[in-house]
Amino acid sequence: MKKMLKSIMIVSVGANLLFSCTNNTVEKPTVVDTKDTIITPEVIVDAIVGWTEINFKETGIIEQLAYADTANFMGKQIYPCAKCFLRPEAAQALLKADSLAKELNLKLILFDCYRPKKYQKIMYDIVQNPKYVASPEKSSMHNKGLAIDIGLTNVNGKLLDFGTAFDDFSENSHYSATQISEEAKNNRKTLRTIMTDVGFSPYNNEWWHFNFKQVKYPADDFVWNCN
Repeated sequence: MKKMLKSIMIVSVGANLLFSCTNNTVEKPTVVDTKDTIITPEVIVDAIVGWTEINFKETGIIEQLAYADTANFMGKQIYPCAKCFLRPEAAQALLKADSLAKELNLKLILFDCYRPKKYQKIMYDIVQNPKYVASPEKSSMHNKGLAIDIGLTNVNGKLLDFGTAFDDFSENSHYSATQISEEAKNNRKTLRTIMTDVGFSPYNNEWWHFNFKQVKYPADDFVWNCN
């Protein structure tokens, strides 16, 4: 357990401000000019209470957060920087999944974690298909910090064949797709087995999407500080 906890970085943002595992409201929002994103000015929080940030360096989990870059279906960056936040229970389950993947000589690769509600609307306005992007009125499990978009790589960090790329909004992205290779089908099965074994539930329309439904949290809209 101690080893697992070392894999989580509990972030301190601002002077002596620490995360806690309580579900209190965020204090002292600060308006700053985030020129590197498409939304300015942005509200950046001083302290993030009730959230856990995944430490990619310590865990060895590969960071490929699509919306912190321009290489995504929108063709533009909407996150201020690449950070993965989850609710503590979901983060602990993800670390268990990481251990299972390593036992198979595989690595986890993350495409998305917590997603602020304001960014959910940007994405939905482009896709306008709730099969692939949840309506902002109903909120996504991503907005609650309870969803993860994830894949597997080999030990050298090369993405396994899953039949489609991440965010391929077609029927070939459905878990049960038949027009993909046997290798891709087996890789989807391996990923699903790992994630369900640690408590995540799959979403059949996207092979990469998993929800952690054991706990309940409200949708949130905080945007993390990049310091």
